[in-house]
Amino acid sequence: MDILRYLDVPLVLGAVAVVVLVTALAGVPALRRGDRRGAARTCVRVLLAGAVATVLVMTLVAGSAWGAGSYNLVPGTTIAAQLASSNGSLALGNLAGNVLVFVPIGLLGVLGTRCRPGTVVAAGGGLSVAIELSQYVTGRSADVDDVLLNTLGTAVGVAVAVAGLRLAGTVRTGAPGRAG
Repeated sequence: MDILRYLDVPLVLGAVAVVVLVTALAGVPALRRGDRRGAARTCVRVLLAGAVATVLVMTLVAGSAWGAGSYNLVPGTTIAAQLASSNGSLALGNLAGNVLVFVPIGLLGVLGTRCRPGTVVAAGGGLSVAIELSQYVTGRSADVDDVLLNTLGTAVGVAVAVAGLRLAGTVRTGAPGRAG
């Protein structure tokens, strides 16, 4: 697949492996106390931290310096250019990747915190803005379209979590800590 040549796959797989190991170990103390809910809550929070760390590794450490020092502040410009490019699979992989990489942050943000769904989406967008600013400051490309796609991914994750909670009958719609 073309998109994989732009990603340091061993580094990302290593980060994911560390996250899985730490997650498994994090729940052990609560399980020893017989607190399955506490173990699950701890594991979800560790997975959330791991998802954020993996995104940071993928965006700030791994990858190439393509478009070094460039920036785009006009929404839709890069998306339109990629969709019109001759390498459609690379373009779709890049666009879908920018969405999919933030889905776990939205999903786990709802499940692992007491934040409202809108707050989780805003936090995902804020994380994306911070990443793009960091990339620009370090001489890499920064693009408002990446922020839009990342935020969309966070919103998709939030929607999946809220739908799952509604199906389970435990969705939170009121103030933090209240069921509703």
